[in-house]
Amino acid sequence: MLKGKGMVEGLLTTLKEALAGERVTVQYPEQKRPLPPRARWRHVLQRYEDPNDPHYGLERCIG
Repeated sequence: MLKGKGMVEGLLTTLKEALAGERVTVQYPEQKRPLPPRARWRHVLQRYEDPNDPHYGLERCIG
């Protein structure tokens, strides 16, 4: 087993991704990336409201 084999494999993977991957540059804050519909990065404690749900009345953390 060669010493540093994992590091060499990791560097090769990084080079492949850097050369073959699509580059995306965003000029923040002038250009903002579109947000997914549920992404607000705010945690809210909600309850299961459906009486037919077995978890009815229990709290859940939605983020």
